[in-house]
Amino acid sequence: MATINKKMIGSMQTKMQEIGNNLRASVGHKTKLELVDYSSHRLEDIWDIYESSFPPDERRDLDKEKEFLKEKKFKLYAIITEKNETAGFAVIWEFNNFSFGEHFAIKKEFRGRGYGPEAFMMLKENLKFPVVIEVEPETLSPTAAKRINFYKRLGAKANPFDYIQPAYSATKKPIPMIIMSYPDSLSESMYDKIREKIHTEVYGLKGPLKSL
Repeated sequence: MATINKKMIGSMQTKMQEIGNNLRASVGHKTKLELVDYSSHRLEDIWDIYESSFPPDERRDLDKEKEFLKEKKFKLYAIITEKNETAGFAVIWEFNNFSFGEHFAIKKEFRGRGYGPEAFMMLKENLKFPVVIEVEPETLSPTAAKRINFYKRLGAKANPFDYIQPAYSATKKPIPMIIMSYPDSLSESMYDKIREKIHTEVYGLKGPLKSL
């Protein structure tokens, strides 16, 4: 994979921190990120947001999610408001050469109030680059188009490679998606390596799924 030197990383992280500070100042929030384990009292709230934000084929079962919470590279963050409410959540996989944002969602009543951009900027301050995200094609629905535009406004790039999200279980279906990346677009060789890592370690396949 291509290497990003420490000076570039330091500069990008400083810039992201400045943007995050400006967002917090502009909306008046004191959003926090809280790392969640399987015994957290926030897990039930997060699961409700998860089920209401993603269709069945784009999420795993609760028991499997709890199993992953024991893995070091799997991180579940609660997005907490200034009133200590659970506004949303993020699922991040931290690999050696990149970070995979598997799920990111804000509870319906907190959407449009700045919590999403603020939390996303806070997350990126501590993640390994590139950060990659699976998203539905914008032609699929107005909601999918809004989600892509949300990530684009935060600096993510849509990559032109064909991508399929593998099925989460034997009863669920694989789904055509696109891969977005931050801070830059992916080369084809980087994309191939990232896809293989996600498909084998996140979805449990023996190799990358290249077609339906």
